[in-house]
Amino acid sequence: MLKWVIAAMLAGQVASADPVDQVTKAAQSAFDGLPQVRLVDQIAGLCGADETVNQTVAYCTTRNQIFLTLSAQDDPRTPYMLAHAFGHAVQVRHGVADFALAQIRQRRSEEAMLRGLVTRQVECIAGFIVARAGFGQTDLTSLFVDEPFTG
Repeated sequence: MLKWVIAAMLAGQVASADPVDQVTKAAQSAFDGLPQVRLVDQIAGLCGADETVNQTVAYCTTRNQIFLTLSAQDDPRTPYMLAHAFGHAVQVRHGVADFALAQIRQRRSEEAMLRGLVTRQVECIAGFIVARAGFGQTDLTSLFVDEPFTG
């Protein structure tokens, strides 16, 4: 967490010492109708999530909630992963997810390419949110070996 606070202070944009709060406020102030973040002990078993779902942060479309594990609060990767979940919520809120799913179903031979487009849009939205939260440019390769949601 200290790494994120220092980066935000250097950017001159510290609104809060809590990175989760900073990302949540940045996302919710930029986009209408985004979910609340719910702190939980574990994600498996919530909203149909199983072991294949990211076990740190997950977006539940049916409840319009983002689940975040209590243990993730001090992880320096959490602000980005939370922003990523908000990126999916933006897509759902604005109909992009439904459109993308319809296209994937109609164009099965292009599924990998279409899913890649969806993922890149989510990554773009996540980058916007973490920057708006005051984290500036973060080298994600220093935080993740693989993309945290799709590998």
